[in-house]
Amino acid sequence: QCMLIEPRPPPHEGGVLEALIRALCTSYSRLTAGGSGSEAASQHDTVVYQATLLLVLSAQNENKKLQDAVVAAIRRFPKGAQIESQLGRLSQLYYQMFDACEHINLNHFHSDEVVKGLKLISSALNSSEEAPYFFVHMNGRLDMLKRCLSNIDEDVLFAALCALYCLISRSPPARLLFLRKRGIGELYECLHDYNTAIIRTSLQILCVLASTGSAARDEMRTEEVLLGVLRIVERFPADDVTLSVLDAALEAVSNIVVDSSVNQDYIRENNGLEPLVLALTHCHEKLASASAKGGIPQREQEIGNASEPAIDHLKVAETACLALGNVVYGNSENQQEALEFGALHACIDVLQGTRVASNLHAAALQLLVNLTDINQTAQDMLCT
Repeated sequence: QCMLIEPRPPPHEGGVLEALIRALCTSYSRLTAGGSGSEAASQHDTVVYQATLLLVLSAQNENKKLQDAVVAAIRRFPKGAQIESQLGRLSQLYYQMFDACEHINLNHFHSDEVVKGLKLISSALNSSEEAPYFFVHMNGRLDMLKRCLSNIDEDVLFAALCALYCLISRSPPARLLFLRKRGIGELYECLHDYNTAIIRTSLQILCVLASTGSAARDEMRTEEVLLGVLRIVERFPADDVTLSVLDAALEAVSNIVVDSSVNQDYIRENNGLEPLVLALTHCHEKLASASAKGGIPQREQEIGNASEPAIDHLKVAETACLALGNVVYGNSENQQEALEFGALHACIDVLQGTRVASNLHAAALQLLVNLTDINQTAQDMLCT
């Protein structure tokens, strides 16, 4: 820390700290002014801004002399007051996250205190674009979060999943790091919980991780996570598989099979197509019943469970169409088996029976295309 303040030897001007502040202020000014130009230049400024910001915040930790030197250096630059205000706000956020992590480590035997710390982390991660970057670069903090996923206390487990979702949904590097740490295995265990909020949040995290790349989707198959998701769809309706859990599971299937013929085949080989068709049929029957009474099902909450998000059968039917469409896309064997289970009739029934214009129509039409594009039998059935 002392060396940062000391002047550098000629021909350099100022100390290392001066150079860091110059890079921080320049990149921040470009980003806030929108003057970075190309996308590559904007990405460069973002990387410089985040890296120098983290260095400055870490370096001045508990060092009043260095803190004063940082403020003095910032004030010598244009827009210094604005940058000083930004740095002060982020400095407070950085130390709040640091303190919350330390609070968890010091009170790991007390579930209530761990939950309190995890909620503070979630709040911080949602409060600023810089917060996920800070957390990823705090040594051992992602490992701490991962350990909480194996906690037997449901409140701790749910709070940890919420914090993890806040992190990976806003930070692509955090997704990669979590995958490298074999985090998918921990999520697999969470899918076997009886708490619907835990299952649903785990499925939402899987959806985000599946977007990371084919390697993540392959791992979800080899670790039997995809099989676990299929079994959730198969069990609907059940106490631990509510309408909102079904919707999250269908969305997970939809994401895990993208650009993966191996995962598509895996679903067929594990008898996963019939539950997907049955989910769509169930939603259509609910919609048809409501339509016969002159309306469309309202967004509903599971009876006796106020923690369940309100959701309607229109939304779940749409997700089912998207999941089935991705599973059969370009896969003649899956198309044929889906036809045998009545997917084509279910799709047409949805298109004919839904009176309200919605995203469901577009999803059902896409499913129709994916069912018939390379399948002569489906094409003939459509004509008749």
